Formats: sequence, structure tokens, C-alpha cells
Amino acid sequence: MPVSSVTTQTGTYSSADIAEGEIVFVTTSGQPDRAEASSDIITLSQAGLAFLTGSPTHGESSQSSSQTALARLDQDIQSSRRTIRAMAEQWVDRLTAQIRQLMLMEAFTSPKTLAGELAQLAHQLAVAVQQYAQNQGSAPSLANIGAMVTTTAQPPAQDHQSTPDVPDQTASPDPASGSTSQTGQGATATNDNQAFQQSVRTLAKQMEALLHAARHHLKKQPDSDIQAAQRALNEVEQTLPQL
Repeated sequence: MPVSSVTTQTGTYSSADIAEGEIVFVTTSGQPDRAEASSDIITLSQAGLAFLTGSPTHGESSQSSSQTALARLDQDIQSSRRTIRAMAEQWVDRLTAQIRQLMLMEAFTSPKTLAGELAQLAHQLAVAVQQYAQNQGSAPSLANIGAMVTTTAQPPAQDHQSTPDVPDQTASPDPASGSTSQTGQGATATNDNQAFQQSVRTLAKQMEALLHAARHHLKKQPDSDIQAAQRALNEVEQTLPQL
């Protein structure tokens, strides 16, 4: 931008004396000192202009991109956990149907065959319960962690007068904000956990009853299938309190 005039204590210099694209420094002698405008100076001027106009700088854009990436990764993780829990629930439903069929066929099934079936089904139940317990989504949100890190890295504001007053959102969260949604999701997850836990307990009791019958018919003889089924059911009982 050409300078129309420069006034000093020793005189006034018109735009004819100053070429366009030059930066003029006035020395103590009152004479203009010309310097070529460098790209560094132009870059600093653009950054300063962005600061004055409120435009996001490169650093702010990078932080925003990082938060967006963390939020997307967090959504993917939570989605995967929900999928695994849903698969575990379906697995328990299938096992429940198989146990009901086995109970109907108990009178026509040899104790040894019954023990073998129970060993396999109890093992599958233990795996399903462990998968559900390990994917409850109780880990802290990656997006929230990233937001805390980037907020901590921000330098404190220097000029409080130029900063508009912003209401404190941490003191009284808006009921219509995301906090209400997170609370609703937490309540739904708790109900799902209780329903799953109840289904597993019912199924485990049915397996225990069949296992007791198989053990009785085998006259309490040591049987590897019965022992394997009992160990699996013990694992289920130990994992259930984690839900």
C-alpha cells in the first residue's frame, strides 16, 4: 500500500519520494531510510491482521483439527464397543435357546454326552460375558482428553479488557446441552448391563442344574467335561460383578 506522506520533526516526505513496496524508517537525522519488504515481515503482518480480525491462525486450525480427529476416533471406539456388546447379547440368546433344547432332550441324552455339551456351552458363555465386560465403554473420552490437553497448552490472555465477557459454562451446564445426552446414554447403558446380567444369571443357573444332573448320573466319578464346565461357570460368576 503506497504511503501518501511521512511527517517528521525535520520535514514532510511525499509519496513521490517513497516507492511502492518499500518500508520507510525515519532516522534521528530526519531522513527516510528505505528497506526492502521481506516475506518474513509480510507474514508477520498477516498473522497480526488475523489476530486483530479474530481469524483463526495456523496453530488454532491445527488444534481444531486434532480435536476433530480425537472426537472421530472416540466415536469409532465407542461404536466398536457397542457392536461387541450387541454380539455378546446375541450370543447369550443363542446359548439360552440351546440350553432349553438340551433340557428337553436331557432324558434321551447320556450323562457323558450331556457333560460334554455343557462344557462347550459354559465355555462359550464365559467368553461372551468377558467380551461384554471388557467393552462397556467406561474409559474416558479421547475427545475430552484432547480438549483438556489443548486448553492447557493455550497461553493465558494478556488483555482482559479487549476480551468480551463469556458466560461460565462450567458452573451451570445447559440442560439441553450434550451433558444431558451423556446422562441419558449412561442410564441406557446401565439398564442394558442389568438386563444382560440377569439373562446370564438365569442361563448359568440352568447350566448348573444340568451339570448337577450329569454329575449325579455319573455317580460323582471324576470327569474332565464336568470339571471344565464347572470352571467356566465359576468364571462367569466372577465376571458378573464387573458389569
